[in-house]
Amino acid sequence: MAETPENWGLLLFRIEAQEREIKDLKDHVEQLERRAVERDRERAAQERKQLMAGISFLGAMVMAMLGLIWSYRSIILRGGQ
Repeated sequence: MAETPENWGLLLFRIEAQEREIKDLKDHVEQLERRAVERDRERAAQERKQLMAGISFLGAMVMAMLGLIWSYRSIILRGGQ
């Protein structure tokens, strides 16, 4: 299809419209990427918080068990006699 100078205006309009569409799509992709990174950071922070809570709970349980064993050490060491 041979393009004539009469069609150049229409072609330029189409090219400019596609250029704007491509720019909008790039902006949208960048925005989605930023949101994905932010969501990953939030998820990592939440997981870290849950991990610390779990570790604290386990530490408290170990301390309670050690306290219980220490309280009954004389019975445990004597063999229950």
